[in-house]
Amino acid sequence: MGDIYFKDRQAHPETRIYTLSPEPLVLSTLFTPEAAPQVRSFRARVFRGHLEQGGVPVPGLESVQVTITRVLHARMFDPRTKNPERLEYLLVASGDETYLAHAIDGPPSFDQILAITLTKGHPDAAPDLRVVVTDRKNRASERLREGQKTQVTLGGGQAVQIDVGRQFYFEEGELMVPPTFQLTAEEKKG
Repeated sequence: MGDIYFKDRQAHPETRIYTLSPEPLVLSTLFTPEAAPQVRSFRARVFRGHLEQGGVPVPGLESVQVTITRVLHARMFDPRTKNPERLEYLLVASGDETYLAHAIDGPPSFDQILAITLTKGHPDAAPDLRVVVTDRKNRASERLREGQKTQVTLGGGQAVQIDVGRQFYFEEGELMVPPTFQLTAEEKKG
């Protein structure tokens, strides 16, 4: 099945994201903080693009077995949690690839995933670090964008320089209060 996926990616290089439509499951069973996860695999359909925004099912990947090898970040979402004032991301590194995912603490918020390159400095700690962009407020209009170069501060106070690469995903409407499934002004720009 991996061959089908990689061939599809090669045939559609403009596609920034592939998504899964899983069989019904309770999300928290994948990352129970106090104990080993109850579920380590599930069946899903693979979509080219976002399955809720015009994504197309990938032929041959209608019912694939997905096995979880590592949970990069997980926490229970509490809608009463206040968002931080400054723009925050989670830094996730694997091998030579480094990504930022916007930290969603509570609504209203936005979801964003970016590739980055660390150009000056290197994180002293393990992956899954909080990154603060101290000169920006935590709102979609001030989010990091492709091609930007900026300094960020890691959770322990360490400053590093980053180059923002490709944006793989941006969603704002579903995390607004009240949510909307229409494109927002920022989504139209992004």
